[in-house]
Amino acid sequence: MSEIDPRDPAQLPADLAQSAALIEDRREARHLRDEAFSAFYRNEIKPLIRYLMRQGADTALAAEAAQEGMLRAYTA
Repeated sequence: MSEIDPRDPAQLPADLAQSAALIEDRREARHLRDEAFSAFYRNEIKPLIRYLMRQGADTALAAEAAQEGMLRAYTA
């Protein structure tokens, strides 16, 4: 019986290799999405909190509302 290294796509049957490639592509896409959202979050959270405070929210409420909005945007 031969040993197959599942980490080596060259040793996997074609359909499994394609599945492994698809999974890796999705991981990379998720990583890129997370990095992009993280940059967006860092750039926009403080201005969003300030905006909410100008609309009448106190600091704690503005921060909580901004965080909730960012969470909804991320999971949408």
